[in-house]
Formats: sequence, structure tokens, C-alpha cells
Amino acid sequence: MGGGVKSSILKLQFRTQADVRDYMAMEEAVAQTIENLGQIDIVVSNAGAVAWIEMTPDHQQIVLDVNLTGTFNKKYDKETH
Repeated sequence: MGGGVKSSILKLQFRTQADVRDYMAMEEAVAQTIENLGQIDIVVSNAGAVAWIEMTPDHQQIVLDVNLTGTFNKKYDKETH
């Protein structure tokens, strides 16, 4: 076969960890990622919390902090980075 498109896969690996409830921790994670990889192309929101048995006010706050506040904290604005 001639003239086909040659594909190549560039494998990059970088790991960072941050509490999604902490805005500054998420900002630092974004900065570390950009420093190590050069840019961010996609952000996947996969953190979640749920209370199965009895939801106390403390549990309710954790669920809200992770599921709601964490989602807002993970918003990535390409213009500011």
C-alpha cells in the first residue's frame, strides 16, 4: 500500500492530585499540568461523593462540596492560563 497516512502516538504521562473542594489546590494542579505538558486540551470531571445510609448535615456538606463546588473549581479557562 502506498501513500497512506502514517499515524504516530505520543505517550505522555503526568499525575497530579488535588482536593476538588479546594479552589487554590485545583489552580495549582492546573499550573503543574501546564508546566509539565505545555497545555490542557480536555478536562474530565470524575470526582463524586454520595452518602448511602443516613445523611447527616456533615455528610450533606461533603456531597455538596465535592459534587457542586468541585465542579466549579475544575472549570478551566484557557484564556487565563
